[in-house]
Amino acid sequence: MCGANVSVYIRDLPFCSNCASKIVDEWKTLTDLKQPSQPEHDAADVAKKLDAEVESARRRLKLVQKDFEEAVANAGHIAPHPDGQQHLRNVGREYRFAADALSWAMTRYSKFKTDGVIPEDLKE
Repeated sequence: MCGANVSVYIRDLPFCSNCASKIVDEWKTLTDLKQPSQPEHDAADVAKKLDAEVESARRRLKLVQKDFEEAVANAGHIAPHPDGQQHLRNVGREYRFAADALSWAMTRYSKFKTDGVIPEDLKE
């Protein structure tokens, strides 16, 4: 997300170790919602987890979108500095990753709601 070397892939998306730890922290609440003593899948519980996943991704995209819009707006109005172009690339990459994460979360939620497909990582 930040442009550093990719060291971790989370659900097929590349991240540096710093960004990966931020995402894992955001999604940690989802794993905290799991109840290992409950072997059967409760539809309401799965929906709650998927909804939390979508909300987390939405919040992340909203934060990144502000940075992206600010970087684009300032690109032509400030004195150029050596890392200006790289900064735009990094912000654009971060925005793209956040948008992909939201798309991925919404697809999982939609498949569950329309077809009843429980994602593998939510099965026990």
